[in-house]
Amino acid sequence: MIIRLIAALGALIASASANGLTEENRAFIEEAMADLGMVGFGIAYIGPDGAREAEGYGVAYEGGPAITPDTPFELGSVSKNFSALVMLQLADEGFASLDDPVRKYLPSFTLKGGKGGDITIRQLITHRSGISTLDGNRDHAITRRDQGVTAELVAGLSKVMPVAEPGEVLQYSNANYMTLQLVIETLTGNPLEEELEARIFAPLGMGNSGTVVTPPEGKAKPHRDFFGSVRESDLDMGRQGIAKGGVVASANDLATYVQAVASGDPRIVPRSMKAELVSPYGGGEVGYAMGWFVGPHEGRLLVGHDGLNPGFQAIAYVFPDTGELVVGAVNHSGSGSEAFLRAVAFRVIGRGEPDHRPDLFRKAQLWVPSLAALLVTSGFFLWAWRAVTAPKEAGPLGLILPTLVLGGLAYGAVVTIPAIGGASFSAAAAFYPDLGLALMMIASVSLLWAALRLGQQLLLRIKSG
Repeated sequence: MIIRLIAALGALIASASANGLTEENRAFIEEAMADLGMVGFGIAYIGPDGAREAEGYGVAYEGGPAITPDTPFELGSVSKNFSALVMLQLADEGFASLDDPVRKYLPSFTLKGGKGGDITIRQLITHRSGISTLDGNRDHAITRRDQGVTAELVAGLSKVMPVAEPGEVLQYSNANYMTLQLVIETLTGNPLEEELEARIFAPLGMGNSGTVVTPPEGKAKPHRDFFGSVRESDLDMGRQGIAKGGVVASANDLATYVQAVASGDPRIVPRSMKAELVSPYGGGEVGYAMGWFVGPHEGRLLVGHDGLNPGFQAIAYVFPDTGELVVGAVNHSGSGSEAFLRAVAFRVIGRGEPDHRPDLFRKAQLWVPSLAALLVTSGFFLWAWRAVTAPKEAGPLGLILPTLVLGGLAYGAVVTIPAIGGASFSAAAAFYPDLGLALMMIASVSLLWAALRLGQQLLLRIKSG
């Protein structure tokens, strides 16, 4: 994930002049949306001269209002830099130091075996805590909105074994920002959504922004892919997800925010913290800074982030040296939404004409498990037919080996395959319900097959004496 994001940032470098929202690019957007079944899309571009172009395409939901540049969308992980900026403001105001240990403010914070005592606030923000990607993606199915849920889930990290010592490696993990949210709320005594409103949205006049627990009026509805079709989703994000992915904003508001960050606008960026925003942990030129991926190209600094929530996807890319930026969001998550957003961004920046369709690997992530589910189900029915028409007692190896194989298939479907993508099964199903269904079919049919086969063999042995 990290390598892909940094590579995508590098690919955004433009030619001498940006294209912007030209007629050609508008036509491309409309054709690509129709090709992929995209529901709605908001985009804003600010050129090196400060001129802004912003447009909306599609609808907020079937039969709903048209998308405009002021239609709010969930931003997913683009939210992380909002939360990081709030923490930088608090540090500038003397509430805490970025290099303070988390335990100074959350005394009970711990990882498995008592580890985690040396993790600093800075390491949370820059994904250097040592908590894994997988362990940061276990709460996506939790939709509670009560004030206590974040503290409960952070306390649950006591069961998590870190994969590295604090500061050693960049390991992108949503658990870092869930913990950061609790730190901010502990320091201020206020819910994070109130701090975001007071410290960022209100100063910048972001009237079409909020959070998943305080959504602005007119927010687009989420949609997810389901085996080639697009379905409206009713899955909500819990309060614990605000810092890591719960900011809601329109394309115009997001462009205003990114422009303010890139220019060091004193209304939201403390002078003492301006350099911190785009400085990767431990120095260097490439990596993760304060909620942003950063990297150089041909002497220019490129800053950006992608965001994905169930039913939404967003991007935000900016060249701080000129202020040129592009932001966009769709109310649709699926195999094609990421490719679509990047293809549009590349064209608007003047990068060329990349394909808007998902690559073969993305397609295989769904269709290979789906094919496997069909094969396992077909195999089960074939076995059931033979078990009824021509039952045969198996030897010891024939009894044990198929049971182990079927059990392994079930485990692989609900544990191993999602973990390869850095997610739990519930998280994978939340983002990609068709994939979740395919994996659940593999697991369910495999376990049913194993149980019935064992039962059949026991009955055959009883009958044979």
